[in-house]
Amino acid sequence: LLFAPFVLGLSILIGAVLLRAAVALVNLFIVSRRHVPQSVPFFDPGVSDTVNSTSGPANDPNPFAAPVTGTIAIDASAGDGIPEPAFGRACMIVFVNAIVLFGIQFISSSLVLVAGGDGAIVQLLHLAFQPVISVVIHQSMLKTTLGRAALVWLVQLLIVFGIAVVVFGTIAGIRASA
Repeated sequence: LLFAPFVLGLSILIGAVLLRAAVALVNLFIVSRRHVPQSVPFFDPGVSDTVNSTSGPANDPNPFAAPVTGTIAIDASAGDGIPEPAFGRACMIVFVNAIVLFGIQFISSSLVLVAGGDGAIVQLLHLAFQPVISVVIHQSMLKTTLGRAALVWLVQLLIVFGIAVVVFGTIAGIRASA
């Protein structure tokens, strides 16, 4: 009980780092289309090479490239991605998420135990609804769409899973070699 505030604070700091990393990774996927040029050159075999009269072995950096005869417009309106929260705001998002989930679990467990029911069912329901609640909190506090918030939650989960695999794999490797 003495270390509870320290553990809570450390958990919030780690959660904020993971949240910022997840937002950054999701933005890599979302915004990568934005860096595509507005028009992409293409080669039309039905058009002669007179459009690109300066091409040739002397002027062309790649003599094996096909001549450019036109451009195709590309929709680069992928949006600006998810606004990456500052570290303090990320801490607040993690803290609010933890408080809301704890409150819902505490209230639902208390109601079931007062009614004389089985607490395992409450845990299963909480496990089923926890992602939905977290995604809605992410969506409202990150000021993004529900789909992008779900993607942030999923990437956050994958990061945690990857860290767990590395840590437990290292521990298993150390034990196997000892």
